[in-house]
Amino acid sequence: MTFQPTCGEKAFNSPEFRVLPWTPDVFDKGEFDISKHTSVAWEHLGYTGLWIHSGTDWAGNPLAAAPLQNYLEKIDSWRKRTPEEFDKNAADCLIGSKVSVQLGKKLLEGKVTAIVRIPASDVETASTHVMDLVPYLAKTYPESGFDKLKAPELLLYFCGRLLAGDTPDYSIRDYSRTRIIVAIDFGS
Repeated sequence: MTFQPTCGEKAFNSPEFRVLPWTPDVFDKGEFDISKHTSVAWEHLGYTGLWIHSGTDWAGNPLAAAPLQNYLEKIDSWRKRTPEEFDKNAADCLIGSKVSVQLGKKLLEGKVTAIVRIPASDVETASTHVMDLVPYLAKTYPESGFDKLKAPELLLYFCGRLLAGDTPDYSIRDYSRTRIIVAIDFGS
């Protein structure tokens, strides 16, 4: 995937990854381990969800969502945004961004239409809404743009870090403390 932010910044690319269809045992089989560079796809209410890894693999190589995660969460290579800066950057520079997705020899062109960062306090509840994710996000986070989505948009679902000013819960690993969901419309 290639993202071209609307703020005129340099485009960024995600590393290549394979898409696995969701099955009841996909997580138990180890196919979604970070070393496999895979994602898991599922369908809900006409939307396609794509659970992709953020952060890095064991060797320090960026995973599929790492460039997008860093763009949203960091001001520079080391300084994290505040939640307010995250929301402003998402609204001002990511919404409306052009997205290109290479699927084999086919190139899909789309744009980012909605984004939300689920805070650590809501991650457990949000994880119970996989099959009604869009209506849940539209109701719970009305400012996120999910109330305006029309199937068949693609939803990228990945883990996020705590941001500057967030209250840490050290029982949760840093990379999986929040969730970020980005909607992409490919002009159905």
